[in-house]
Amino acid sequence: MSVPHPRLRGAAVCATISLLLCQLLLTDLAVAAPQGASKSVPLPLYDASEDGRKPSTNGRVYAFSSGPVERPIRQTSHSQFSTTVPPIPIPAEQIIHDGGPVYYDQPASTQYFSEPVYRPLYRQQEQLRHRWFSAEALLWWTSSVDMPVLATTSPQGTPANEAGVLGQNTSVLLGGGDIFGFAQGGVRLRAGKWFDKDDGSGILAEFFILGSRGENYSAVSNGDPILARPFFNAGPGNNFQDSQLIAYPGLASGSLRFNAETRMYSVGLQYWEEIYDSRCCCNSCGDCCGVPCGNSCGDVCSASCGEGCGGGCLFEQWRNRDDTTIGIILGPRFTHLDDTLSVRERLTSVATGSQFDLSDSFKTENSFLGGEIGVRARRRRGDLTFDLGLQLAIGATHQELDINGRNTITTNGVPTSSAGGFLAQQSNIGNYDRNRFSLIPALDLKVAYETRKGWRFSVGYNLMYWTNVLRAAEQIDTVVNEDYFAPANLPSLGASRPAPLFRESDYLAHGLTFGIEKRY
Repeated sequence: MSVPHPRLRGAAVCATISLLLCQLLLTDLAVAAPQGASKSVPLPLYDASEDGRKPSTNGRVYAFSSGPVERPIRQTSHSQFSTTVPPIPIPAEQIIHDGGPVYYDQPASTQYFSEPVYRPLYRQQEQLRHRWFSAEALLWWTSSVDMPVLATTSPQGTPANEAGVLGQNTSVLLGGGDIFGFAQGGVRLRAGKWFDKDDGSGILAEFFILGSRGENYSAVSNGDPILARPFFNAGPGNNFQDSQLIAYPGLASGSLRFNAETRMYSVGLQYWEEIYDSRCCCNSCGDCCGVPCGNSCGDVCSASCGEGCGGGCLFEQWRNRDDTTIGIILGPRFTHLDDTLSVRERLTSVATGSQFDLSDSFKTENSFLGGEIGVRARRRRGDLTFDLGLQLAIGATHQELDINGRNTITTNGVPTSSAGGFLAQQSNIGNYDRNRFSLIPALDLKVAYETRKGWRFSVGYNLMYWTNVLRAAEQIDTVVNEDYFAPANLPSLGASRPAPLFRESDYLAHGLTFGIEKRY
């Protein structure tokens, strides 16, 4: 095989570089086109946008060597959708129009004009904005929880063995009804990215949280009024309603404090695929053809300029648009709900001076993990959009129940502590967990005002329903074997109560949303 001489190889390289330089200088040749040139040289047209100057593939500016072209051209501006004007003298500097032609400073012998390409403004903006972020304030109401009676009182003069006992002359101070049936504030953050210019498919992430909200109660008495904690006595040979006296004249004085809190949050990642789009196609002049063509909008419209169903629809089409899109979503969902409830009592015996400090705590955690599928629809009428979302998450809820109790008895200044409070005893203290099948259906309604700058301001309504969860207040067992009271008398011949109950219920959260969204 013959090897080219080094000089020949160098000449070939130089020739290649020269050809590349010639191609790069074609644009400069258009700027300095000599008189009498036979062909027009295309120059790129630039659009003015928020993102700065960008080359447009939809239009060209041509240099004609024969002087001005005596034919009308079409231009657009923010105040005028379309017009016919005579050729315009070349200005001293470059002029940029939204969707219009660009003129460059050239010798007097060369003139530049263009037939600008028209596109609906709202489609231009949507195609340029592939990402979005939203923040919403939540005002939701959550389902209430039934809580047993935890504190009672009786009129003065009631015998000690009847004071505070349910079914006797007793008034309820705490419990015996619902808790957590109130409004909770929260926040929801969403972010997404479309994979194509027509929003045909994309991905979005969501996180929302309802802030911790609680209920509290406290009472202090030196014996007047009477303060007691009721229970059902299941000790050996016993089977009746009873009570423990915290404050009673001549017997004891003390205090009671109660606290309960709840919190919920959720995280989701969703893939979006459009299955229906009623947006119509537009030709190069921006005339709406009225032909639904989904993600290929603009590719199948063959109407000539001015022959579509609404010529010059740059801004008119934004104001008068009327279209519907429907898509499906699919992705994982994680949701967490936790409750805490604690009761603490302190009392002092009048006869011995001994002090008793008893505490009970109940905590539940529910962690859902599953897959979510749903459908979302959007209806746009001018500046307004109406959104509807229906979703269903299917998976498993991991339930955890934690019960803890402690007592401290101080006699002659010497404290002694042991396990077991009042309703949390050695028979039910511990950490328990299990898995349960769950469903989380959800509804999302929203109306929003959309601006041409990519901002949306919305107000909406949301609802979610979660099956098979544990709530702390429902895990309290008020049946107690008195042998477990400190100091414990074990082993006991009575029932092993209180016990872990694992009572399940459903969780409902619904309310209003107020949001702002930015597409960019």
